[in-house]
Amino acid sequence: MKTLLKLQKDLQEVIDLTTDLLTSQPAESTSTTNSSVTVPVKQRWKVGDNCLAVWNRDGQTYEAEIEEIDRENGTAAVTFAGYGNAEVIPLQNLKPSEDGKRNADDGKSKSKKEQIADQREYKKKKAQKKVLRMKELETEREEQSQSGRISTTKPTQRTRKDRSREAYLHLQKASLERWELEHVVLQTSQ
Repeated sequence: MKTLLKLQKDLQEVIDLTTDLLTSQPAESTSTTNSSVTVPVKQRWKVGDNCLAVWNRDGQTYEAEIEEIDRENGTAAVTFAGYGNAEVIPLQNLKPSEDGKRNADDGKSKSKKEQIADQREYKKKKAQKKVLRMKELETEREEQSQSGRISTTKPTQRTRKDRSREAYLHLQKASLERWELEHVVLQTSQ
């Protein structure tokens, strides 16, 4: 009887350890044939949260900010802090940021409506920032064109032939200016 109780206790311990292992590691897409099976996500991520994410190009983990969350597919669009690169990453592959930065209302769970409202608010602010930046760039361009530093015409792609022609015309103009200067000097000296 003691051996059966000991075996039951050992078996329960193995089950608990296996469950902990499965929930703490990301699911491999090749390990299951049913793609609708998902590993439960421990962290409740929301737009604007800081996290650690793996950049696919080098496999290294970097600080990132969540820009958008797709709960249906279990993915998040993140932007890597300091780099500006964006990537879509499975939610279970995101890890909490080492510096512990999270939003102030971290402990409070939000309803789906509140989460959607937060995402809309974030996107609205992002769009406003983009519009403001475009206006700033337009104003800066107008100032530069008024000061004569740049032309207001849209540049076209120049070919090698165009650049050669421009260089030739530039040399012709310089020679003409030099000839006019010499001509004026000769006339004043006579």
